[in-house]
Amino acid sequence: PDGWSVEDYLVKVTATDTWVSDLPYQQISNGWGPVEKDKSNGGQASGDGLTLTLNGTTYQKGLGVHDDSEVKVPLNSTYATFVSDIGVDDEATGGSVIFQVFADGTKIYESPLMTGTSQTQSISVSVAGKSELRLIVKNGGDNFNGDHGDWASAKVLVSGSAPPPPAAPGAARILPDRRRRPAPARARNPSTRAGSPAGRG
Repeated sequence: PDGWSVEDYLVKVTATDTWVSDLPYQQISNGWGPVEKDKSNGGQASGDGLTLTLNGTTYQKGLGVHDDSEVKVPLNSTYATFVSDIGVDDEATGGSVIFQVFADGTKIYESPLMTGTSQTQSISVSVAGKSELRLIVKNGGDNFNGDHGDWASAKVLVSGSAPPPPAAPGAARILPDRRRRPAPARARNPSTRAGSPAGRG
């Protein structure tokens, strides 16, 4: 379509469902140490998190954060849906947070207040046509103790098919020739007698 570059097309056609932690996300802020890839927030050192765990369920992929955190995730108008399980990680004592999801600057999801005893929430929101995702975890209104939030199994999903590739500038489109061509003449069977069906003596 108009406005698509060859690079845009290649990104679209090769995109697959992708873990958010495997995308080139950017940490904008995090209230205690760094955002942890595929681990809980842990302490202040990088890589000191544990297995992401919500209400006893463990997750191998996701982001472990602490309020107040913000993570930017590039989408490049490639994905259709964002999904994640969210909650306060089991490593924390206490804790109360609110999860928010923004797409291109518009809030598309906000969780209820979540604590360490809250049921895990599974979210699924449309990000079709969006360029950027922002994942935010805010303080629950008391203090920051134990506010370890998990974006567990966070993933962006692809749906539909890619558009046709754009033509190179100035290239003519070649359409298939749909004109009916005459059928080739059949060879005459010399063994066929006149008036007899073909193949019978």
